[in-house]
Amino acid sequence: MIVPQFLLVSALLFVSAPVEQADRANGALTGCLFATARAAHTRAETAAQFHGTLDRSCLSEEATARRAAVQILVKRGATRAEAEQTIDDTLRTGREAVIRAYSIGRPAGDRQRAARAG
Repeated sequence: MIVPQFLLVSALLFVSAPVEQADRANGALTGCLFATARAAHTRAETAAQFHGTLDRSCLSEEATARRAAVQILVKRGATRAEAEQTIDDTLRTGREAVIRAYSIGRPAGDRQRAARAG
């Protein structure tokens, strides 16, 4: 009975390791995005300036999070193309949400320009 229990534990560890890796990568990306927004607020960037700043920021963290998330979806049965599309859509939506949140504290005209740019 010890062998089946060991195999079950081993299987659970195998499945959870990629999830933990993805969680860490997602945490690093989220932290980077928030740090970028805080720094932009400190510099009093307009929403348009922040959009450009964010486009150039957190690229390494995003690539790591993307790879980890795609790996999980493929292991769960998605094709690589489906997994990549799902994760790319999710990452794009996340960046758009950061831009919208940033623009809330900006002057009204700046918020309207950000809404049109998003």
